[in-house]
Amino acid sequence: MDQAPNTTPVPPMPQGSTKTTGSTSSVIAIIVIVLLLAAGGIYYLMMGGAPTTANDTMPTAEEVQNSDDPDVQAALSQSSSDDLSSIEADLNATDFGSVDAAMTDVNSSSAQ
Repeated sequence: MDQAPNTTPVPPMPQGSTKTTGSTSSVIAIIVIVLLLAAGGIYYLMMGGAPTTANDTMPTAEEVQNSDDPDVQAALSQSSSDDLSSIEADLNATDFGSVDAAMTDVNSSSAQ
């Protein structure tokens, strides 16, 4: 069972007919994505970045110390000691009764 060698000539590859449609479409897709991201960034910057509300402003330390809020004044009157008995005394003196009402207010305002 000897087989004769294949003597069929192989046609030469034509020059200049390489397949480039896949790489061209990939480059075009990347360019479109980059342009869309750039347009989104420009839009974001033109609109002033993240939206801000009146509640986003933080009070200064001076405003906090001069506050008439009883909860703020109670927090400011706590001891600065890191002794365990001082911490326990501060915790016992703290009123946590209004925490539930405050959390309800926070949850209702964030749901809107």
